[in-house]
Amino acid sequence: MKYSVVYGVNNSHMTEAELFDLYRDAKKFFNELEAKFESKICQKLSFDNNGIVSKKVPKLFKFESGTDNTLMLKSLALPQI
Repeated sequence: MKYSVVYGVNNSHMTEAELFDLYRDAKKFFNELEAKFESKICQKLSFDNNGIVSKKVPKLFKFESGTDNTLMLKSLALPQI
């Protein structure tokens, strides 16, 4: 099990991700991200026997206020599996 923090500019394909072994490290990174990254999500990742992500569980998230966050929500928060 790992944790990912994905962050970027709202409604853009310009995103980055960091992986962590511990939730506390992921949460610390999430909370310390610069204010310019108004859209970010921390997810718990589960893997199958082949090492492929089989499940994503959102743990923390923040989206840009006062705007339509649909694309960011679909690309980051909703499971794509």
